[in-house]
Amino acid sequence: MDFLIDIEMKLNTFPLQVRLDSAEMNPGGVIGLLGASGSGKTMTLRCVAGTAVPDRGRIVINGMTFFDSDRKINLRPQLRRVGYLFQNYALFPNMTVRQNIRCGILGAAQQERRIEAGKKQLDQENGRDTPRKKYRKCALYTSNQQREKGISEIIERMHLEGLEDRRPSELSGGQQQRCALARILVGNPQIVLLDEPFSALDEYLRDELLEETMSVLSERHIPVFFVTHSRQEARAACTDLAIIHNGTVQETGKAGDIFRHPRTAWGRILTGTEGRKDLDFQSLIK
Repeated sequence: MDFLIDIEMKLNTFPLQVRLDSAEMNPGGVIGLLGASGSGKTMTLRCVAGTAVPDRGRIVINGMTFFDSDRKINLRPQLRRVGYLFQNYALFPNMTVRQNIRCGILGAAQQERRIEAGKKQLDQENGRDTPRKKYRKCALYTSNQQREKGISEIIERMHLEGLEDRRPSELSGGQQQRCALARILVGNPQIVLLDEPFSALDEYLRDELLEETMSVLSERHIPVFFVTHSRQEARAACTDLAIIHNGTVQETGKAGDIFRHPRTAWGRILTGTEGRKDLDFQSLIK
């Protein structure tokens, strides 16, 4: 995954000024955004997903420009093919597990139709003749049978067998998390954003689901941005880290290197590195 996130945005408490470049990180791994609550991590993800709009800057993922203030580009969230897993999972309460997962397929199909329709319109405007068959079947699954097979496969992979007809209120926290992730994966996203999805779980279940989630995403070769304030989660899951404080990136690098030898004061605080007594905390809170 190639990416460039270079954005500025005025917030109520501080200005958000974030720059993350795949040229400086491992683009094929799990990119962790480690910071305290309210440091700007979630807002950064929202800008990538398109649910928040920066004041200035650029967001480019895998060669696709999501946002460019100079060129007046702001791709709609539906066209970005981003999977976003929230802390509360955002499941539809009146739908069953199978129905919730099916929404992931239908949403992906709508996105693909919009993208292909936009390509066709652009070709027509530029005088190019585009074959009709290219746009005839643009859904992720071309038949109801294939769609239901895909749903059943992801249900089995996420260990949700026997729960297909239950509603979210009838599921445990771990089962809800699996259902939310299944809904994302069945839509074949090009990138997944994890916004502290494990923070409400008990420690044992959190560790189990963290390992399981990262295993599933790795199998499918899906790049991940992972927001967390937990150094344990960051150490266990992330290949690279961006240390964020008050809306700015303090340092980036391989997760192991930052945990062993953080280069900044906030890097030392957030990773729990020894020697914190030597820090000037008064200067840090200014």
